[in-house]
Amino acid sequence: MCGVVSIPHGWGHAGGTQRVADAHAGVNSNVLADERDVDAVSGNAVLNGITVSVTALSVTDAESQPAAAAAGTPIGA
Repeated sequence: MCGVVSIPHGWGHAGGTQRVADAHAGVNSNVLADERDVDAVSGNAVLNGITVSVTALSVTDAESQPAAAAAGTPIGA
């Protein structure tokens, strides 16, 4: 599907009871999701197929983005 990326859901969380999941936490795709994005049929939050816009960054921009992404700031905001 054009305009989306596939990101594995981060099932593991520190302090959980599942040894393998705890060791392989995965990514937090929630930082990319817009809370206003809802499934039209069910009204639930979008969990898969998060719409994205991919844009090339300059080296200077790329160096400054990891901190913003870690803080939950959408890239380009």
